[in-house]
Amino acid sequence: MEIARVGAAGRGIAATALAAALAGCGGNHNAAPAESVTSSGPAGPSTSSSVAGPSPGQPTDYSALLITPADIGGGLTAPQPPVPNPNNAPGVAQLFASADSSRRIGDSILIVADPATAVAGIENTKANYGGRSRASGSRLTSAHTAP
Repeated sequence: MEIARVGAAGRGIAATALAAALAGCGGNHNAAPAESVTSSGPAGPSTSSSVAGPSPGQPTDYSALLITPADIGGGLTAPQPPVPNPNNAPGVAQLFASADSSRRIGDSILIVADPATAVAGIENTKANYGGRSRASGSRLTSAHTAP
């Protein structure tokens, strides 16, 4: 995968990782039940219908959550489209680069099951990319958890 290869090169990388924990953040941890409606006519049999959420087999498109080249500035562009579900994990990744590829920024959003997994992912990113950034004052990681 292109992003992994660029990240491993370690030349001029300022990595931004965003890990979102969708579940395990307090509140009810059970999926919402499907709504059910039952009705019967004056002389007819009962009928029922259910409304359910999206199929678990359909991946969610998280690309709208990514930063844009305008957010970064400095003449960076997105030379390739976002990569959905990088490394077969729910989420999205995007590479931004200067025209000569001397400056590159990776933006990754990973969807994880609980805050502990999000924190572990952030620490892993810091350990793997922390020494590879040449940009002064670059922000390597941030974590956000959904309520």
